[in-house]
Amino acid sequence: MRRRSMLLLLVLAGTAACAFRDAGEPDLPDPASPGPARLTVTIDGLDSARGRVAVALYDSAASFRERSGAVASGWVAPDDGRATWTVAPVTPGVYAIAAYHDLNENGRLDRSALGVPVEPYGFSNDARGRFGPPDFEKAAIRIEPGERTVAITLR
Repeated sequence: MRRRSMLLLLVLAGTAACAFRDAGEPDLPDPASPGPARLTVTIDGLDSARGRVAVALYDSAASFRERSGAVASGWVAPDDGRATWTVAPVTPGVYAIAAYHDLNENGRLDRSALGVPVEPYGFSNDARGRFGPPDFEKAAIRIEPGERTVAITLR
């Protein structure tokens, strides 16, 4: 009986030790990992108070090129020739931003019969493309932990 009790105590002690070992340290911030960021985008060049401004934040060349899978997106109202969009938290990294002024509020960037946009649009770094939107690399911005403001001028 004594031997059996001793064996039971050893098993229980081992189980308890495993439970504490698996629990690990308390969840403290990792000083090596960057904290979140807060991004504010100011959009200038709005000639009209009509409509709304669409803004989208992309984290890869593929999503930026396809205009799908934005990390964050939203609509903001024009106010005295400008619109401001804020998103938080944003994981630090490299991103590109696209924006356009949806003057008729139909939810898309209207184009002419030739495919040329007829509503004002712009990108981070005020990047321009030759025959279409710029490459991700031209519009790319680095977002670090903390506050970041990016200005875009619509054309």
